[in-house]
Amino acid sequence: MLNVTPYDKESVHPFGRCRGIVANGIEIESVMLSHSLARNTLDPAVKRQLALVRRIEAQQLAAEKSVGRELGKLMRLVEHHVEEEETGMFPDMRQTDTDLYEVGGRLAARRVEALLSLRRAAG
Repeated sequence: MLNVTPYDKESVHPFGRCRGIVANGIEIESVMLSHSLARNTLDPAVKRQLALVRRIEAQQLAAEKSVGRELGKLMRLVEHHVEEEETGMFPDMRQTDTDLYEVGGRLAARRVEALLSLRRAAG
């Protein structure tokens, strides 16, 4: 799928811009070559392989669209969660005598414990 989203010229590194241009060029050349080859070859094995590649690409595109929709839903949930924290939970916590640095330290330690536990469980 071609990347047609405009980029911000001030914030995107020139190497990243060039990489995007080259990737799009390669994608276009690949599509053009496969269509040209499919129309002009007489070898049925080559035609079958090209048809298989086109089918796989169509399935990948459908999967990418589905994943994009799910990621959009997830982003909206995360944004809503962050808004709830910033407008409700955090101001409420700041009005208490709770040492927020201590809470943060305990959360960080618990995160490390959980990661180590997952690592041990994974083997």
